[in-house]
Amino acid sequence: MPIVFDVAEVRADDVVIAPSELAELMALLHVLAEPDHHRDRRRETDRIVAAIPANLLRQLRVHAPLWARFRLRAFLPLQAAGGGLSFDSSLDAVRALPLTAFFEMAAETVAGGRLPDHQQPSRDEAAFLEHCRSKSDERESLARRLLRDPAAFRDQVVDIAARCHDRFFAEVWAGIEPALQQRADLQREQLALEPVGELLASLAPDAHLFGQREHVVFDKLQSAVVPGAGREFVLIPSVWSDPHLLIKYDAAYASVPMPVIVQYPVRRPVASGLSLRTVQERLAVLSDESRQELCRHLVNEWCTTSELARRTGMTAPQVSRHLRRLKDVDLLVSTRNGKLVAHRLRSERIYQLGYEFLSTLTR
Repeated sequence: MPIVFDVAEVRADDVVIAPSELAELMALLHVLAEPDHHRDRRRETDRIVAAIPANLLRQLRVHAPLWARFRLRAFLPLQAAGGGLSFDSSLDAVRALPLTAFFEMAAETVAGGRLPDHQQPSRDEAAFLEHCRSKSDERESLARRLLRDPAAFRDQVVDIAARCHDRFFAEVWAGIEPALQQRADLQREQLALEPVGELLASLAPDAHLFGQREHVVFDKLQSAVVPGAGREFVLIPSVWSDPHLLIKYDAAYASVPMPVIVQYPVRRPVASGLSLRTVQERLAVLSDESRQELCRHLVNEWCTTSELARRTGMTAPQVSRHLRRLKDVDLLVSTRNGKLVAHRLRSERIYQLGYEFLSTLTR
């Protein structure tokens, strides 16, 4: 089942790309709550859990439904503010959120997903509680606390996040924040060169464009068509969300407008494992002036061989040979549409070459 973004009217100015400390904390809490789904992180999580005081660890387990699956929307950016994603400013935004909006966010998260109208707690508390009870006793207990005192529920959740930050997450964040900032910088550069749809489709290996390249399709368990016109988008690079791509697309909660959120996994560049020889081969391929000329066209859009020949004055066989060299070092991606094959540069790999070169020298 897909989530489809209609991005025909979405412009670069509508998109913010920035790490979010609070969103990253929730991604880490998700891993702690679902350790069997993230066995490759076991060594890291064991070290983190060992540093968490027993009383805080109990609170994290009690509140685990808030980030185990359908994660709490309030802990993701509530507005598209490029400079407003620090931990303190994000928690302040949660505290300032109208209580009715927070209640809606918390209710759907405690319930484990979007609820039909007849199970909305504002319409039928008994049906809401029964739905939560059918999921687990823990969810029912949280639902009763939320219904009894939403303000106290919010205060406790915010307090848990603050304590996590102070006890262990500030140190975790210091170790990963530079890599996340670097990825955000690279993709802001990418956004300046490419349409929004191209950037969004590059965030997940199974995402693709269709319909005159104005629709982006993400393969998710949910199914929705999200109009992008008039919406803001916040793209959040994340280390701890791997391998999940998190999308939140609701336009409003209790009439409070919300941006579209895409939290996407990134691997820290030092973990790429490229050999020095591979980096050298890519640099050598790119040093050719004719291939540089082709790259000027391929970095902005998909082009066929005949289109490139017409634009550059090369013959089609010459263009094909240069494209083959780019593909040999995995800097080119191709797609077939009927009889036509279009090509595009893997611009993200070009951006990273400088870092890759330095990291291979300093291993």
